[in-house]
Amino acid sequence: MRFGAIFDILLAMRMFLALILVASSCFGQDESADPAKAFEAISSGLKKEMNDFMTLYRSTPSEERQAVLKKRPKVVPYLEKAWNLASENPEHAIAPKALVWILTADREMNPIGDKAIDALLKDHLDSPEMENLPSYLGYRRNEKAAAALQTLAESSPQPAVKAKSMFVIVSNDSRSLKRMPPGPEKEALEAKTIATLETLSADYSEVKTARGKSIGELADAQLFSLTALAIGKEAPEITGENGAGVAMKLSDYRGKVVLIDFWGDW
Repeated sequence: MRFGAIFDILLAMRMFLALILVASSCFGQDESADPAKAFEAISSGLKKEMNDFMTLYRSTPSEERQAVLKKRPKVVPYLEKAWNLASENPEHAIAPKALVWILTADREMNPIGDKAIDALLKDHLDSPEMENLPSYLGYRRNEKAAAALQTLAESSPQPAVKAKSMFVIVSNDSRSLKRMPPGPEKEALEAKTIATLETLSADYSEVKTARGKSIGELADAQLFSLTALAIGKEAPEITGENGAGVAMKLSDYRGKVVLIDFWGDW
């Protein structure tokens, strides 16, 4: 056999082996090499475990459910996988998504949730994934979440995130007002709350919550409650007919003790 022919055969064999190596490399890749697929595996894995657990819990007689609760899925390992994924792919779009997901899945206020908050505020303020973060922070109700809400309300470059953060803060303040005794501290918080609600009503009426409700309309409802329905405020006018069919209004009874019974028939 001529030397040229031998050389051609060797070259062809070398190219064939190279193709085999490339193919085996492509087909042998783990899905974890794709951050999006890796995150889907993490989130769907926890979801399946929780669904299986709830199916078992519901099918168990009530007197035996206490033992079933001990089989509740461990969430932290999934949170750690999501954290590692975000940390290893900080520039990928999956990073903020994974960090926000940690906060939705972390119902026990684990430290990893606070780490996720820090990372989101530091590196992902512009991400679209931030839009629903304020509501998740509202559920946490710890100092870290409260500080994060304040930061977003003051510094977020996204108007929707800013508005939603302001609304969560003001809603928490409204609840606090109901528990506070009369005094200067309550008056100051009430004035601040009303000012914030007026700003939301005037400037952010087009922003919608995750459930499609207008921030402006929600702010107006809270304003009405604070200014017209709180204890010590003058009751809003109520008009109607008495039992004899005669027109009446609440202000006709000013200075008298009035019992108003709200009821319905469904």
